[in-house]
Amino acid sequence: MGRKRSRSRNRSGNSGVSRRAVLGLVLAGGAGLAGAQQTGAFSSVTGDRGFDVQTAEDEDALVGVKPNNVSVESGEEATLFTITNQFNSDLRIDSVYLDAPAPNDLAIEGLSGTSMPLFPGEKHDIVGTISCDSDIEDRQVAVTIETETDSESVKLTRNTKITCSGEADPCAGERMVISNRNNGAIDSKLTVLLKEEATQKGRVKADGCVILREEAEINGSVRVCGNVVLGEEAKITGSVSAGGDVSLDEEAVIGGSVSAGGDVSLDEEAVIGGSVSAGGNVSLGEEASIGGDVSQNEGSGKYCDN
Repeated sequence: MGRKRSRSRNRSGNSGVSRRAVLGLVLAGGAGLAGAQQTGAFSSVTGDRGFDVQTAEDEDALVGVKPNNVSVESGEEATLFTITNQFNSDLRIDSVYLDAPAPNDLAIEGLSGTSMPLFPGEKHDIVGTISCDSDIEDRQVAVTIETETDSESVKLTRNTKITCSGEADPCAGERMVISNRNNGAIDSKLTVLLKEEATQKGRVKADGCVILREEAEINGSVRVCGNVVLGEEAKITGSVSAGGDVSLDEEAVIGGSVSAGGDVSLDEEAVIGGSVSAGGNVSLGEEASIGGDVSQNEGSGKYCDN
C-alpha cells in the first residue's frame, strides 16, 4: 500500500494588471524593474505581457498581505494572514502551504485558499489550526500563497509569528519500540510504539500510550492508561480500552469495540467495526464509519488498573 496522496488545487483563466505601479515599471524599463525588485513584495509575478516584476510594499501591492502574529491555545484555529485583492479583476487563491515542514513541536493544519474568487478590494483570511506539544513563543513560520487573475499569477512567501500554549505530550517519555515483528502478549509500564509496517502478534497492555505508525498492525486487543494513536492504514484487530483519547488516521482500522476515557476521532475512511463509548466527543471524517452503537460524554469510568 502506498502513502497518501497530497492534495492541491490549480485553476487557470484571463484579465490583466492595470495598476499604475506596474505600468510605470514597464514604461521605465530595466532600471525601474531593478529598483522594484528590492522591495520584496512578491516572490514572483507573471503575466501575458511577458514580464516578471516585484512591486511596492505589501500593503500597496497587487496582492495585499497582512500578517497576523497570533497567540493561541493548542488546538485552536487562528488567522495567520489577511489577503486583499488590489487587482482590477477577480483574484483566485489557488493554494496555501507551509514553505518548510513545521518543527516537531508545532503543527499547522487546514491551511487553504478559497473556491470563490475575490472581487477587486475584497479580503480573505488565511486560517489554520495550530497545535503544540509545549509552550512556544514568537516562533516564526513561512507560508507560501499562490494566486492568479485571468492573465497574471502571483506566488509569494510571507512570515508570521506564532505563540502557542500547549500541554505536555501525554505519550512522551521512555518507550518500548517494536521495529519489525513481535510474537506474544505485551504487558508494559511504558508507552508501546510500533514503527511503520511493524506487527505485534498478541494483546497489548500498557501504562502509557499505544502508538501505531503507518501500516503497523496489532493482532489482538489493546488496553492502556493513556492514548491510542493509529497512523495511516494502521490496524488493531481486537477491541480497544483507553484511559485517554483514541484517534485513527486515514484508512486506519479497529476491528472490535472502543471504550475511551477521552475523545474518539476517525479521519477519512477510518473504520471501527464495533461499538464506541467515549468520555468525550466522537467525531468522524469523510466516509469514516462505526459498525455499532455510539455513546459519548459519559465520563471516563475505570480504564486503568493503577
